[in-house]
Amino acid sequence: MSKQDFFRTPSILFLVAVFLVVVNSVSRTGGIPDPEDITGEVWKWHQTLYNNDQKSVPSDPSHYTVTFNPNGTLNIRADCNRGGGAFLTEGKRITIEAIKKLVCKYYDVSIEDVMSRSRKQNLVRPRQIAIYLARNYTDSPLQSIGKSFNRYHATALHSINCIERGIKQNSSIAKQVGFFREKLESGKF
Repeated sequence: MSKQDFFRTPSILFLVAVFLVVVNSVSRTGGIPDPEDITGEVWKWHQTLYNNDQKSVPSDPSHYTVTFNPNGTLNIRADCNRGGGAFLTEGKRITIEAIKKLVCKYYDVSIEDVMSRSRKQNLVRPRQIAIYLARNYTDSPLQSIGKSFNRYHATALHSINCIERGIKQNSSIAKQVGFFREKLESGKF
C-alpha cells in the first residue's frame, strides 16, 4: 500500500476527522474548547476534502463516529473497529502545580511548607501523595517531579514507593489517594 493510499483508507481518514473536530471547536470558540462544546454529541465523519480538490466520502457516516463524554472519556467507531480513550481540554490539564494546590488545600498546608525541607509528618504525607499523583497523572520524569518539590529524583521515587505500599497496607492512605484520583479524573481540581 502506498503512502498516498494509506492516508485515504477510511479508518485513517476518520482519525484525521477526530482531530478536525477538536480544531473546528477551537476555531468556533476562538480558543481552547470548553468541554460542553464538544461533549454530548455523536460526531460523524461526512467527508474529507483534499488540497487537490479530491474528496473522500464514507458510504455510511454513522459507521465513523466519535463521542466525547462529559467524564473525559471518548468512544471511537471506525467502520467495524471500535476504541476509546481519555481526553483533557487545556483548561483542565493536570499539572504538577495543580496537584500541589489540590493536595495542599485538602491538608490545609501551604505549597511553601510542602516544598520545604521539613520532615514533620503533617507535611511529609501530603508531599509524598502529591509526588505520587504527579508521577501517575503527568508525563513529567522523576527528575522534574523531584525538582518541582525541591527534592532529588531518588527522594521522589522513595515517596512514590511509600505511597504505593501505603495504598496496599493502610486503608486510610488508600482512601485519601482515591479521593484525589476522583478529583483529578473528574476535572474538579
